[in-house]
Amino acid sequence: MWFFLGCGVESVAIPYPKMVLSSTEHDLGEVAAGGEGTATFTVRNDG
Repeated sequence: MWFFLGCGVESVAIPYPKMVLSSTEHDLGEVAAGGEGTATFTVRNDG
């Protein structure tokens, strides 16, 4: 119960996660019905 005795504990602000994408759009060009299209992008947390 040391925290009730006024030991001077400081709170530290922890930033919320902030998702950032390297690109918000991808043009896959023409993809035939039943075909596959792929794209590469990066997701990172700036929070």
